[in-house]
Amino acid sequence: MFLVVLSSDGGPVEEREQALYAGQMRRLAGPDVVTVQESAFYAVVAPTMVPHRPLVARRHGLIAIGNVRLDHSGDMRSRGEVVHPDASDLELVLDAYHARGVRCVPDLLGDFAFVICDPQARSLVAARDAFGVRTLFMGRRPGRTMLSSHLELVRGRERLDEEFVADFLLCGDPGPERTIWADAQAVTQGSILKLENGKIATERFWTPYAFQPADGRCERDQIEEFHALFREAVRSRIGPDGGVWAELSGGLDSSSIVVTAVTLTRTGSITGLAGTISIVDELGDGDEACFSDLVVNQYGIRNEVIANPWPWQDDGDPPPYTDEPRTHYPYFSRDRLECETIRAAGGRVLLSGVGADHYLAGNRWFTADSMANGHPARALSQLAAWSVVERTSFWTSLARDAALPFLPRSMQRHCQPKSDR
Repeated sequence: MFLVVLSSDGGPVEEREQALYAGQMRRLAGPDVVTVQESAFYAVVAPTMVPHRPLVARRHGLIAIGNVRLDHSGDMRSRGEVVHPDASDLELVLDAYHARGVRCVPDLLGDFAFVICDPQARSLVAARDAFGVRTLFMGRRPGRTMLSSHLELVRGRERLDEEFVADFLLCGDPGPERTIWADAQAVTQGSILKLENGKIATERFWTPYAFQPADGRCERDQIEEFHALFREAVRSRIGPDGGVWAELSGGLDSSSIVVTAVTLTRTGSITGLAGTISIVDELGDGDEACFSDLVVNQYGIRNEVIANPWPWQDDGDPPPYTDEPRTHYPYFSRDRLECETIRAAGGRVLLSGVGADHYLAGNRWFTADSMANGHPARALSQLAAWSVVERTSFWTSLARDAALPFLPRSMQRHCQPKSDR
């Protein structure tokens, strides 16, 4: 947990303000906080909230504050940009930034949210990882710019963003930048924020829409490329230090991750998974334990099971305080038990199949192919079947899957739901 404050007038942050910020941090994270003050720059961090890695780094006249976990630290050390061979991941980022500036950010692989400040120039650069695993929020006060890992530390008055609340309640997707508070915003995932001479500019360094499929390639070659990328993604997430667990629901996504990890372990490519964890719901037709059991029995991996959690389950502790509303907040006791189980076994990292629900979900644009090839009856039949399976409107499916693909790309992006943009 961290908070960074930069004074735009070049003067130091007053002691009264420092005490206020440090007090806010202690209320959220406990008494053990560390402060950094230099010229117009002030920061307060809670090291105990992230015990596995440092949150402060100082080199080359620069100060870095943030939570950084890199998958390719070994590669970065071999590039010659790193000053100290035993540098932490945050220090690796700072060395790379000193050598190449913001051009180093697109090359970073891992989970991170950090702020690098040049106190003398009264400028800073902040960045957040491509998928937004780490959070980063910004707030502005007269003469102050504030960046923090937690929204509570940068918001001002308790004035709600009513559009955010409406979008969250209606569709659960208020957009990447807005927050529940009207005077604070999120730094978008995969983006860089630059503050110089009092002016703020942002740019995306990664977005899936920057990549276009190559034309003219056969399906077999594309499948092989996907397999290679998938194996490399799993390999890079499992470092040499161990302590990596994976969720195992029994579905295709998480099962593919676990099976790939075990296969790579048997070839000596990685150290292997420390264990898997399954959340089992035996009510109705939601029980997929028979599938997860097949993976466990076939590959002989450790598997912990959390059975039949329910919303608002009392685990003896009060519900957690969260910065923003969460769709699955009522399952807080389940989430705490999952974290406690993994940590008690020495786990540090949990691989999840949740992301694959988005990037492997695909679409039904094959119905547009049927339309284009002169088979409208087949396309309409396919749309009707999917509408029944997904319990969605046939007309919504018709517009999304059969009409949208024929629009120009710019109009497609405009007409897509926010969650697909």
